[in-house]
Amino acid sequence: LGAGRVVGVEVDPAALAVAQRNVERNDVADRVRLLEGDAAVIAPLVGPCDVLVSNILRLINEALLPEVHRAVRLGGTAIFAGMEVGEATDFRAPLLAAGFEILQEVVDDSWWSVAAERV
Repeated sequence: LGAGRVVGVEVDPAALAVAQRNVERNDVADRVRLLEGDAAVIAPLVGPCDVLVSNILRLINEALLPEVHRAVRLGGTAIFAGMEVGEATDFRAPLLAAGFEILQEVVDDSWWSVAAERV
């Protein structure tokens, strides 16, 4: 999608192996680096970033909000996915309280995602 540099963080070694195969399959190894570890520790270290994507359960997304805020540059975008439609209401308030403004919400079947700007 035109990114000059991408860092992916995954705690699950099996999921990391799948991600590595996708990097190779898409011929983007020259600009994608994958790290195994805890995003709460690693994300703030690789920031500030323009865009951060977190595709994981709502409770984990919510717990990571302070680290995501530190990792995304002012005016940057965080995209949160992996949450069910019914969890949207539970995530919006903590997202806003963490210093983000909602830009867009998307529903796909029973899944909900949100793009938010760090303000």
